Formats: sequence, structure tokens, C-alpha cells
Amino acid sequence: MQWVAGVCLATAQPEKPNIVFIFIDDLSYGDVGSFGCTDLSTPNIDLLAESGVKCTNAYAVMPVCTPSRAGTMTGLYPQSFGLNGNMHRGTPIPEDHPTMAEAMRDAGYVTGMVGRWDLGSKEQGPLQEGFMEVARRSFIDEDSPLNELSDYPTTYYQEDEVYWTDRQGDEVVDFIDRHKDEPFFLYYAPLAVHSPVEEVPEHYMESIQGVDDERRRELGGTLLAVDYVVGRIMQALEDNNLERNTLVILSSDNGGFDGDSARHYPSQGGKGTEWDGGVHIPTVASWPGTIPAGTEYDGLMSTLDFYPTFVAAAGEQPPERCDGRNALPFLTGKEKGDLHDYLYFRYVARHVCLDAVRHGQWRLLRTRNDAFWRLYDLSTDPAEAHDVAQEHPDVVRELATHFAQWATQLPDYSGVYRGEGGEYPRGIGWATASDQ
Repeated sequence: MQWVAGVCLATAQPEKPNIVFIFIDDLSYGDVGSFGCTDLSTPNIDLLAESGVKCTNAYAVMPVCTPSRAGTMTGLYPQSFGLNGNMHRGTPIPEDHPTMAEAMRDAGYVTGMVGRWDLGSKEQGPLQEGFMEVARRSFIDEDSPLNELSDYPTTYYQEDEVYWTDRQGDEVVDFIDRHKDEPFFLYYAPLAVHSPVEEVPEHYMESIQGVDDERRRELGGTLLAVDYVVGRIMQALEDNNLERNTLVILSSDNGGFDGDSARHYPSQGGKGTEWDGGVHIPTVASWPGTIPAGTEYDGLMSTLDFYPTFVAAAGEQPPERCDGRNALPFLTGKEKGDLHDYLYFRYVARHVCLDAVRHGQWRLLRTRNDAFWRLYDLSTDPAEAHDVAQEHPDVVRELATHFAQWATQLPDYSGVYRGEGGEYPRGIGWATASDQ
């Protein structure tokens, strides 16, 4: 398979496969070619989907980033430790529960991170939570003309004025090259395609043709930049003869942002909304020789499942307290059906307070403005245009009962904003746990 250049090479599979987790920021289901997008370009993500399994019914834990990342990194519903939305940023993740990185480190992996952290308390940065190597992040000088690119403080450019996504491409390849002879766990969490997308370099924009909406062109350029990094990861694996020895999962922390002209087809809504598009996310998994190529898995699954899946691939057991399930038997086709009978959502924000349940074809939800539950049949109405609660009162009762049972186990959600989360190492180059 051609990523940038090179050929596929086959090797014997080691006892512990390498694991690469690509967690893109605000990537919408309807903006990826292999999931139906026709106007933006994602060639490497599409190749990754062709090389493995495309998951069409995958869900983020939350429609916004901080709690979604916290839930994914712990394998726990973030509401179970008081994190119900970005307004609760800075809420600590449980100290008595290993993070995904700690579990992989303890399983004998070199753990590395490139990208965005945005979870935990101030004292819970990635180097404190199991990552042995973390690529630093810096910001441009306040006098740089690059600050005029958008109405926001410039976030994509480093102090040497290198576009952050481009630098991340160098960093992920460097990590793979240096650790090719030992089991490694690489967590790549780019800022892309988060706002402000208008900071994308012009040469990426030039590749987006036939899109009249300027904001969508900028989103497409930002997405193409991160897609190239995906290609660089896969090429580095091939160059080091590691492709068949590596499980790669690519997903998103939540749906895309309407303000950046993201599209959520076949859902409506997006990041920070009550609609299915806020949590229905594109997800692909590739492990040549283990996961059949060119397949689809349509069972209900969650980003909660990545933690126990990686631990299982390493030959270990997840913590006793874990809300996710090992997805490998389903991704390989050995088991059929849903990973979860029910998925639960509680999202608290100033503009919306959402309770929701996903079960089979159904999605039950209510907001603070709803007197009654609303019910949608996603098998016939993925855009949630028709509330069928009155036609199916038995379904409403069943799902509402399950939600109530789940919610009674949660702590109070009146927490307040505490800060920006765990401190991420600043500068350029690699920070290591031994530096602490």
C-alpha cells in the first residue's frame, strides 16, 4: 500500500504489537472521504480505512473536548468523577485509576505523546500521567505578523513560526524511528482541525478545489495538513518494517464545529450541541494480518473502548473499574453485534444541558428546555427530524429507566471551572519523564 512512497513489507508479529492512537480534534463524521465526504480531501485516512475496518457507529463520550479526552484516557465515563463539560475544566482525573498511558507503560511499552493534552488538574500533565516522552509546544512572539491571521490568539504556529501540524509530522516519525526495536505506544492528538482553521498555510488551501465556502476551504486545508501527518505515520511504520506489527486506531474527540462549516452528514448538529452529530464520530482501525482489510463494523461502540482494546492487544487486563470493552473481537469479525447495549451521555454547559441514551436504533434525549423526553429512530431518521416518543412510549420508558439507573451512580455535577487542565511542557523538542 502506497502512503507517500514505499511498499508494504511483511514481518513476523512480535509478542507485543506497537500501538498508534490518532485522536483528531473536532473531526466530523461527514468530513472524511471514506465516510461519505465528497468535497474535502483525506487520502491517507481513506487508505487507512481501506487497510482495516471502518467503524460506522462509533461515539465520543462527550460533544466537547476536555471531558471527552478525560473519558478516553481513563476508560471511564467522565461524569463518574464530576467532569460534565468544558465548564468543569481542571477537574482531576482519578488518582487511584491508571490512565491509558500508565497502563501501556506498565505493560512494557515506551509511551510517547505528540499534540494536545487538555485534561486533568493542573498537576496532571502527560508526563505525570504515564507518558515517558512528550513533544513540547511553544507559541509565537506577540509581535509576529502571524498574529494577524485570525481574530483569535495564534495557536497553530510555534515560536520559530513553524506550523504546528507540520512540526508534529517530524515528531511522530522521529518517535517511531527511535523506538522501532521496542514496543511503543504513540498517542498523536493534533490540535487540528480545531479553530482557528484560518491559520492554515496557503499551500494546503490550494489543494482544496471546487469549494466556494471560504471557511470550509480553510477547514479542508487544515484537515489535509493533518491527513499528511497520518500518511507520514503509516509510511514510517512501513519504512521500519512495522506495519503488520502495529495496531492503529484513528478517531475524533467529538463532532465538528458548525462555525468552521463542518458537515455532520447523515446527522445534524455538531460540537457542543444536543444532536447526534456532536458525538457520532468517524473511527477506523488497522492491523494488517489481524484486522481484515476493507471491512465495516456497524456495532455500537465508544471511545471508552480504546483503553481496554489497547491493553488487550498488549496481552494485559484492564483495571477492574472500566466502562469500556475490548473491541478487538468485533474489529476482527470474530464477534458480531454491539459492544454496548446502552451508551449514556450527560453534558452540562451554559447554553444546553443534555441527557441522552443510545440503544440499538434509538436515541433518547432531553435538554433543560424539554418538558418530556424526545425519541429518534436513527435507522430511518439519522438527522433526528422527527420525534417519535408518542408512538413508542414503551421504548421511552425503557431507555429513561436505564438512564436513571446510570445517573443515580454519578456525583453531583455542580462543579466549576478550575483552569486549563494539566500543564503541557513548553518549548521545542522532547520532554521526558526523567526531566521531572
